[in-house]
Amino acid sequence: MNRAVKNFNNLLNISFLMIALDVLVGCFLIFYTDIATTVATVVSGCLVLVHGIFALIDYFYVGMFFNFMKYRFIPGILLVLLGIVMIISPTYFISLLGVGIGIWLLSVGVESLFYTYRLWQNKEEIYSLILFIGLCSLVMGVLTVINPFSRFMLLPKLAGIFVVANGILNIVQILLFKKRSKNIIKVFK
Repeated sequence: MNRAVKNFNNLLNISFLMIALDVLVGCFLIFYTDIATTVATVVSGCLVLVHGIFALIDYFYVGMFFNFMKYRFIPGILLVLLGIVMIISPTYFISLLGVGIGIWLLSVGVESLFYTYRLWQNKEEIYSLILFIGLCSLVMGVLTVINPFSRFMLLPKLAGIFVVANGILNIVQILLFKKRSKNIIKVFK
């Protein structure tokens, strides 16, 4: 169990780096919306690609040992493919930039809802906060995809705000998971 806890904590530490990358890209999208949208699409494609690679690493490194990461294979493949296409053909994805980031936010929300269900089943007291984080990610994902604010805000700025907000919510989730790592591993074993 100690090895599993150590591996889980290492994975959470790497997740902090991913969140820092998310926040940096989100800030880029917020503060540099006047830069060509093509650059924003390529940067977002790189972010999606890195998240896909990280999901595949989760699956192969951790998923073989316990069920916590077993579902990450298909989203990892899809994110890698989406990221590659966004990098290779950014002009095609300029109009789909919000959709790509929205789908990523939706997948983060669904992942949090999965954690919520498993935590609730095992009577872990942090499930309600994880549920809140998941619902916020889902709402941000839907709003990014449909972009009801198009008259008031440029899409890259909206996507950037949501990516930064999602990063902050994920920091809270990771801190909760780190604090209760032994219990979390038992839940997903």
